[in-house]
Amino acid sequence: MKALKYILLNKIAKKSRAEQLTRLIHLFVSGKINEKQLMAQLEKLYNRSGEARNTLTPQLSTLNSQPSTLNSQLTTGKDLLYQQIYHSITSTYPKKEGLEAHQIESYANTVSARAATTERLSEYQNRGVHKVQIVAYLDHATTDICRMMHGRVFELGPAMGILANQEPLVHSENFWAANDHFSQSPSAEMRPWLPPYHYNCRTRIVPYIEPKDAYDAALNSYHNLSKMPEKQIAAVVDHAARLEFASPEKLSQHSEKHKAEYGITTNAGYLNEVKKLLKNPLKQMALAISARDGSLTLYVWNPKVRTLNNKERHDFAVFSLDKKCLKTLHAKSMEDIEKNFDPKNKVMFLSDQYTSKGVSKMIVEIDARQYEYIIDYLETDDSTDIQEIYSRQRFEKEWDSIPEPLKQRILAVDKIVLERYADYFDYQIFKDYIKMIRNRLHIESSCGILAQNKSGEAHS
Repeated sequence: MKALKYILLNKIAKKSRAEQLTRLIHLFVSGKINEKQLMAQLEKLYNRSGEARNTLTPQLSTLNSQPSTLNSQLTTGKDLLYQQIYHSITSTYPKKEGLEAHQIESYANTVSARAATTERLSEYQNRGVHKVQIVAYLDHATTDICRMMHGRVFELGPAMGILANQEPLVHSENFWAANDHFSQSPSAEMRPWLPPYHYNCRTRIVPYIEPKDAYDAALNSYHNLSKMPEKQIAAVVDHAARLEFASPEKLSQHSEKHKAEYGITTNAGYLNEVKKLLKNPLKQMALAISARDGSLTLYVWNPKVRTLNNKERHDFAVFSLDKKCLKTLHAKSMEDIEKNFDPKNKVMFLSDQYTSKGVSKMIVEIDARQYEYIIDYLETDDSTDIQEIYSRQRFEKEWDSIPEPLKQRILAVDKIVLERYADYFDYQIFKDYIKMIRNRLHIESSCGILAQNKSGEAHS
């Protein structure tokens, strides 16, 4: 048994420190080493010829080009940080029994992430860092909490003070309740909260460096929901003006669908309408996290009404800042535009919010025509589909007032979506949409059967 432990520990010693820590936690949780052995290995790991400092030095080089004598001593001296790490492993995250292999791996990764946060805070404090920033790994697997915390800046002192008492993991209900729904609260009111936020959390902390570029500063203002000055707003608009569609094919697809709304015939003319909207001094703008793909998105619309089919619409453009592309431009109702601004999606208005007054909500031909485009959007995984989902939700509210020919066009699209795409996506708004159109088709089918029965009884 001792020989086996020696072999395991010897293999661990050949890995990077982060990997070593994870594997030590794995062995401890698995019951293969005890607390005394864990303490000995941690002390060895965190006091080995300065290795404990080397992983953070590159990140801090921009902050301290000339390290002090104290910092030099810290690089090679005895580090008591291992005792804090030991406490995290044995007390904050008490050893759990009966875990399966994949659960042990997840648990070890998570405890290791908390240890890394503790280590980084200690090192940053020693190096004279004053603020830290939350950096999330942004992709399809990023959780809502990590997405909302991405870019958040905290003073190092309060962050150090709260870490010891912070709950080991965050559950959405107690996280948002404790922070008074951060996504719509002034940033100064949110107390520091540090990763990991959940099992297998990939979010980390880094030293905060004040951005010099106006666009980067604007993003920082958004992430912290701080008031954005005019210079930063202008930088966001300039950045959006340089964005293009993800591909020439995407441009052609959107231009073909919507150029008739603008009386134009070419792709260049369609793009010129985007430029005109961005140059409009009265334009309205908002930043928010897209409910469709979790990307930071700029929404721009013209408060001036465009009349289509005798109904009031507004030119509306969507830019994905994370994906660095223009998503679409077309005319939408104000009600549909505003559905992008759910407070849960961390919304910041860059101009006074405009709301149409006394506008008829009646569904007209262009609404049905734009909804028919959702089939192409779903087929090509075009995130513009969410704009038509919002429109379809509006149709449902006004269903009884929709002319019968338009109802049939809408229902025909609903049927195709259910047949081909019902299982395509797993985000909540899409699932609600599928449930809604399935229910509508069921209601219409039941009404049709009832009408046929009554017709049969009348003839008999």
